Amino acid sequence: MIKVFTKLIWVIAFSIPPQINNEGMVDKAVRSSSIPRKQLYISDKLPGLAHKYDKAIALIQESLYRPGLDYFDMYLIHWASSKEELYVKAC
Repeated sequence: MIKVFTKLIWVIAFSIPPQINNEGMVDKAVRSSSIPRKQLYISDKLPGLAHKYDKAIALIQESLYRPGLDYFDMYLIHWASSKEELYVKAC
């Protein structure tokens, strides 16, 4: 399915939110594809419970490591809780 997907779509986007646990699929798709990494658009997001700076940095590094990536094209801060205002510190 991944091979068919990568051949049918010109712009390929992957999202790797932690709760879905699809890092293995993304890793396999990126490595088995003949499409260069710079033509792929891969995003992830920081869960709401990881807004403290140190925890955010650790989770971002882990999120890159699991699927074997060097960078994300976009990284979102999910569930910005204005009550605690920690999302600012995560940046």
